[in-house]
Amino acid sequence: MNPKRLALIVSTLALLLIAIVAVISANSNSSNISSFSIGNGQGPSIGSLAPNFTLPIVDYQNTPKKSGNISLQSLKGQPVILSFFASWCTECRTELPLLASAAKTEKGRISILGIDSGDSLNSAISLLNQDHANFLVGSDPNQEVSGSLYALRGLPYSVFISKNGTVTAKYLGALTFSQLSSEITKMGGLPLKPQS
Repeated sequence: MNPKRLALIVSTLALLLIAIVAVISANSNSSNISSFSIGNGQGPSIGSLAPNFTLPIVDYQNTPKKSGNISLQSLKGQPVILSFFASWCTECRTELPLLASAAKTEKGRISILGIDSGDSLNSAISLLNQDHANFLVGSDPNQEVSGSLYALRGLPYSVFISKNGTVTAKYLGALTFSQLSSEITKMGGLPLKPQS
């Protein structure tokens, strides 16, 4: 093969690879994600019904319900924000106070259901007490819901579900104030007030 032609092919392939990496980086909020993979990243698509599950409730200081199980089906009829997190996830720690504020503002209008994924119960309780969480949390220590049903690729991961059980939005990475406020407003909730 002609050396000039070979150089042109190699240069073109290198530029193509750089472009692909740039596009992937631009579409990922990777600074707000604790990467791991327990699923294929597909999970329920927007517009589909959110898969039902039942998990034991994490009994922590401010939990609205102290024991038993929680199922997604039991919340049907009210919009739901599913928030997947873990105590070891730095970005999750950033997001929890924002979710606690939203839970307080939206009480009775929108349910927030945390899913503690792959954690020990003691670690989850410690995190929730420390960050003054105030919403229901289910324990998913073996990542059956996180992996099999919702196919997570990283944490935190949020799924917004309409009152009829349809997935309306999904976010991989820590939610920003504006993202959460916008989704809550779309669900019929009150606009969030900025935290001081």
